Amino acid sequence: MKVLGLAAPFGHDASAALLIDGQVVAAVEEERFTRKKHAYGQLPLNSIRFCLKEAGLKPSDIDYVAFPWSYNILREKGWEYFCEQIIGRPSQAYKKFFRHKKELRVQRNFVR
Repeated sequence: MKVLGLAAPFGHDASAALLIDGQVVAAVEEERFTRKKHAYGQLPLNSIRFCLKEAGLKPSDIDYVAFPWSYNILREKGWEYFCEQIIGRPSQAYKKFFRHKKELRVQRNFVR
C-alpha cells in the first residue's frame, strides 16, 4: 500500500511524506524547495514531486492520501485555547476565537 501524507495547506510547515507498505520512503518540507521559512499557506507541490520521484512513482500509483487534520479536534482545541487565555490575555483570546471560526469554515470546505 502506498500512502502519501500531506501537511498543508492550513498553516505552516507544509510537507509531504511517502510510505510504502508502512516504511517511510521519502519525506521533506516545502521550505527546502521554496526557501521560505515554514512555507506558510503553501501547498507542498515540490515536496510531492520529490517524494514521487524518489520512489519512482506516478500520482496514479498512490493508494491513499492522508491529511493530519480533524475538524472536531481543531474546534475543541480552539475552545480550550480561548478558556486558557481569557483571564490573562482577553483581547488575544477574542481575536483568536473569532479568527479561528473563520479558519475552521475554510478548512471544512476544503476537506469536503
